[in-house]
Amino acid sequence: MSTCSALGYIANEPERVSCALHELKGTLKAPDNAAGFGLAHYVDDRLLLNLRPSPVAAGTTLEDLVGPVRTSTFLSNFHGADDGGPYKFRAWSFAMVGGGPESLRDELLRGLPDFLRRNMSGEHVSEAAFHRLLANLVEERHPLEDANLAPRVVGTALARLLDVFGALRVVVMVSNGRFIAGAHNGAGMSYNLREGILACQRCAMDRHALDSFPLRESHRRFRGVLLLGGQGTPPGFQAIPAGQALVANRKLEVTLL
Repeated sequence: MSTCSALGYIANEPERVSCALHELKGTLKAPDNAAGFGLAHYVDDRLLLNLRPSPVAAGTTLEDLVGPVRTSTFLSNFHGADDGGPYKFRAWSFAMVGGGPESLRDELLRGLPDFLRRNMSGEHVSEAAFHRLLANLVEERHPLEDANLAPRVVGTALARLLDVFGALRVVVMVSNGRFIAGAHNGAGMSYNLREGILACQRCAMDRHALDSFPLRESHRRFRGVLLLGGQGTPPGFQAIPAGQALVANRKLEVTLL
């Protein structure tokens, strides 16, 4: 099964998304086997889903695919011909790298509450995994409407989901707009904490730009966390060990569990 990269993003300056991605355009590119691309992003706590179910040329930058959106939080993923995503349920979004056989889908759906089953629209293992993650939270009596779940709660739910996959290597990411979180069991995951954009080629602003430069202050204030899954650890990123989960909230507090 082909696997492609996923990215989680949370930051404090919605208008600087393209600037942050532009700095990493040499790293954040479509892989050779991308049969589609999806973006789940939040605008004023409203979740919007943009899906592109068609092949993406290898090397296309994530900056080009995401486009000129204004958002503080998003999940995105490239996927193979036999998978999809990201997925949404109310304020929740989910992206995954990897998958498994149909029998695994049946296991993920076993005992799933009816209100979650009604939200499903396809046959992909990744969609079943998303709804199993939500069911894990419900089973532990954590309301899905609670926008401020503790990192420990999210990490436990992700760990339970990874247990179902056993030796199958996957990356899973989830968000409710107030945080991004992710975990993997050997498929690879890393994160990058950005503090300030001192020079921006996209905005034609170099390090010596005057303080009066109109965009200087919002670049200087920028802080963000990028969570990358499904490939090696690029320069400037820190690897996350298999079995650990990362949760980053709107305050850009990063918790490793």
